[in-house]
Amino acid sequence: MKDQAIEATIAAAAQKATIGGGGVALYGGLTANELAAFVGAAVAVLGLLVQIYFKRKDDKRKDELQRWRLSGARFPDDEDES
Repeated sequence: MKDQAIEATIAAAAQKATIGGGGVALYGGLTANELAAFVGAAVAVLGLLVQIYFKRKDDKRKDELQRWRLSGARFPDDEDES
């Protein structure tokens, strides 16, 4: 239990240090152009992650549908294909 309390305290301190350090860097060192570049890069990375997430979901759905079709299961839209 004592270890968990220590880890929680360290995690909270690390979070505050990260936020504080980021705030100081933004306030003291970045120009508007640099800030815009970092925001643009963050949006690009976020967009890539969202795209990967939904592509994986789509691939899983298509794989499951293909397995059902190979097992001989019939879907209402399959009746028109015969």
